[in-house]
Amino acid sequence: MKRTEGRLYRGVPGGDFYACPGIEFTDGVGNRWAFWGEKIVWPEASFANWNGSIKYVQWDGQRVNNYGRYITACNYCGSALLDYKQLVRNGAHRENLWWFFHYLPFVYEKDRLVADNESEYLFGLRDMRWAAVASFTRIRTPGDVVAAAGACFTGMKDLPSAKTALNTTFLAYEVAMPAGQYTSQGPVIAAWQDMNRPWIIGGISAVRSGFACVSWSVQTRALPRST
Repeated sequence: MKRTEGRLYRGVPGGDFYACPGIEFTDGVGNRWAFWGEKIVWPEASFANWNGSIKYVQWDGQRVNNYGRYITACNYCGSALLDYKQLVRNGAHRENLWWFFHYLPFVYEKDRLVADNESEYLFGLRDMRWAAVASFTRIRTPGDVVAAAGACFTGMKDLPSAKTALNTTFLAYEVAMPAGQYTSQGPVIAAWQDMNRPWIIGGISAVRSGFACVSWSVQTRALPRST
């Protein structure tokens, strides 16, 4: 991994580049996951119970069988489920995933959509612990990067903020918000502000959310527009 990072950093002027480690894997019941962050480690081949009397296979070359043990080994790094329909088919419940904090509304293979999780993301907004939204695009060669970025990407306000957000543990939302983290299928969001504003409607107090957004197209670089 260090050799790969070294090759990526060479030729980037001023070092204005950050390669965050990540891994995609299948868990013991068949769910596909993404982990990312500098604390990621390769899964161990096996482990024993508390007194060493029973040995369990962790990595069999196809699956990481014990998800909980693996995310602990990776210091509870950033994580997200790739396909919620797969989760349902495997007999699990989406409510049990809320504490993982990251949502991937759309999952791509290069520029081809392979999982649409938007409805699950909207359902997850009911959870009061909040979550960070991210993109996931599977690429296999350097030549795929441009097409992948054109399909969907995650943006942040600057490189230091991005590095902090990508290496969070249990505080995804708290670091995503100051980093200006967002996911887009095209426009670059240059500024985003959300504010809860109290309103009095018919004698009843209510709270509504107002927002302002300034963005431009990645392809045309049009003048910023406000919504």
